[in-house]
Amino acid sequence: MTPREIELMIMEETEKAISEGVAHERLGVVTLVSVLSRLNQGGTIHLNDGALATSSSSLTDIPETFAEWANHFDLQSHIDRFVATALYLMEYQNQALFTKNHIVSLYEKARWSKPKNPADVLGKAATQMFFEEVSVSEEDGSKTWRLTKSGLRHLESLRKDEE
Repeated sequence: MTPREIELMIMEETEKAISEGVAHERLGVVTLVSVLSRLNQGGTIHLNDGALATSSSSLTDIPETFAEWANHFDLQSHIDRFVATALYLMEYQNQALFTKNHIVSLYEKARWSKPKNPADVLGKAATQMFFEEVSVSEEDGSKTWRLTKSGLRHLESLRKDEE
């Protein structure tokens, strides 16, 4: 569950508690219990890299891996894969800023063959306005990047029709 989905759930439960006349001093507790109950749904709630996650015994609750998620897109080039990786980092790992090493790490998890020069792929994607360079490390010269709206639109154009 993404942080935004949790935020919306908290807002819904808070509004519900207010409409039911819950005393102001108990509002936070009542909202928290309601949200945790909705998240839990019979499983166990835990933190996973700073994000709330739930687990239960149902096989349908097994999370989708990065490679499975990426398979929803027609990724033909390293640039396509880099853009998909950046969106995944942002949406599922709550990491809007990333480096070349973050991309390469997910490439390894997906068992994709890595480009010979990942920095070159990032530069070419930036030329196409898919990424914005945010900063350069004074220590080692590594760059920090961010996905742009153009990059998001590009990836959306690559989504496979789900049948």
